[in-house]
Amino acid sequence: MSDSEQSHTLKGRIKLVRGAGKIRNHYTRRLLRIEEAACYLGVSIAKVRTLAWEGQLRYFQEKKGALMLFELAELDRWIDSHQVAC
Repeated sequence: MSDSEQSHTLKGRIKLVRGAGKIRNHYTRRLLRIEEAACYLGVSIAKVRTLAWEGQLRYFQEKKGALMLFELAELDRWIDSHQVAC
């Protein structure tokens, strides 16, 4: 990896590669756990949980109290909808 590229890996499941002003996603799964979703969005786990409870982020849950799972495409939609024009 060159000096202009930086990478971040979370448990080997998500790899974000930053270079040439773009971020490319390299992932192995469609659904992310709340910790991974927080890392992907660059916010805290509590913030992701709040966004989900407020209905700003859709999530999957097998039953009440089970793991919250977030679809990668939904996280991308949230990012796109919160961009600020310069």
